[in-house]
Amino acid sequence: MVLFTVGDEKVVGTGGQLLVVPALVTHRFEVLDGGTYEATHVHANDRFVTEWLE
Repeated sequence: MVLFTVGDEKVVGTGGQLLVVPALVTHRFEVLDGGTYEATHVHANDRFVTEWLE
């Protein structure tokens, strides 16, 4: 399981879920159960800019 924080909202995710985050909304994830996190990230942009918040 993974805890996603999207803006001020927290969402617990499990395998097979799809999460859509609007552009320019701060978001992060944290693995909860000590397992592994595997994801495919799709960005509707011609470049990818990351600013690590923590």
